[in-house]
Amino acid sequence: MSKPRTSLFLVAFCSALAPVIGQTDQAPTEFLRSTWPLELAQGFIGPYQAYAGTATLARLFKVVPGKLRIGPEAGALWSDGSVDFIGGARAAWCVKPLGAGEFGTWGNLQLRAEMQWSSAGFFLPGGGVDLEAGERILIGVHGYMTLDPDLDDHPGWLMTSLSFNLDKFFTSKKPVVPVNETIPAIPVIH
Repeated sequence: MSKPRTSLFLVAFCSALAPVIGQTDQAPTEFLRSTWPLELAQGFIGPYQAYAGTATLARLFKVVPGKLRIGPEAGALWSDGSVDFIGGARAAWCVKPLGAGEFGTWGNLQLRAEMQWSSAGFFLPGGGVDLEAGERILIGVHGYMTLDPDLDDHPGWLMTSLSFNLDKFFTSKKPVVPVNETIPAIPVIH
């Protein structure tokens, strides 16, 4: 595709998306609760072009409702033909709720920061951008840098991810009684 046609395509595409991703006057209905994302990611490691894949489960707690989630994550990392354990911490900041008119919001755009430790002895600090839809599915692009005391170079990682929120399986269906409220006594009939 030539540059003028590519530019015209990008302008048309962004113009078509503008009303969809615009802010809404209503309060955000997304990013308001804690989550359990199961993430499958794959990508390449630095100049070696080695393939890497991860499967992680995180528990992200809402710290600032509608803005910030923080929590631990753990999983498996496959690279260079070996499987290693990874674990660490993740923070997600909601940058922009994606409006759905009178219905509130349908999703959000979020920035992510992570620090993962590997059983192979290296650290992976990094971050990226995620698009969350309906508090159920996330797609993202992330970058990391290898910090290994045994290596002279620090290759970068570029990963794409697909996450499914599993909080339906981990969240209790029982109603929660706030601490400051008392449960009314049930009369006993003799």
